[in-house]
Amino acid sequence: MQQVHVNTLSIDSDYELVSRIRLGDDDAVSAMYRKYARYIAAIAYRLMGNDADLDDIVQDTFVTAVKCIGSVRDATVLKTWLATIAVRSTSRYAAARRRQLRFVEKKMFEVHGQDFAAPTHGDRMEAHSLIGQIPYKYRAPWILCKVLEMNLEETSKLCDCSVATSKRRIARAEKLIRRIRDEH
Repeated sequence: MQQVHVNTLSIDSDYELVSRIRLGDDDAVSAMYRKYARYIAAIAYRLMGNDADLDDIVQDTFVTAVKCIGSVRDATVLKTWLATIAVRSTSRYAAARRRQLRFVEKKMFEVHGQDFAAPTHGDRMEAHSLIGQIPYKYRAPWILCKVLEMNLEETSKLCDCSVATSKRRIARAEKLIRRIRDEH
């Protein structure tokens, strides 16, 4: 059994962790995080296949766990309960990423005047490849304006540049997208 030390307090069991968290003990929350964060991160990494959202998933898992700690009936299964939360959190992040990528793909194909009816796996890979090849200073305002449909003022503020600069960068991104597509 893994022993977790919090300041001078020693928490030997998951039962003790759960009991203390229920009482609002922040040290116990920290102890639970230190004890299980790597385990949760490993689960999320295996499910996602990358570490793009890993920190967010781990944080979301523990925030949810603390909020719902009252629902734990058997503290001996804390590790399994956390894993279940992690799997659900990872699933939500993966679904959100898929929705976001489909939206980006749609906008990419709209820029090129193509119909977005049913892109193939190759189309998706091409869209992701194109996005990745555009330098960030052009990609960021293009995604904010064209994909997330922010107005130029919002885009400019987020990119910390003038409206005119945002317009130029968006136009440059579209030109780069066309050039990269034409080369392939």
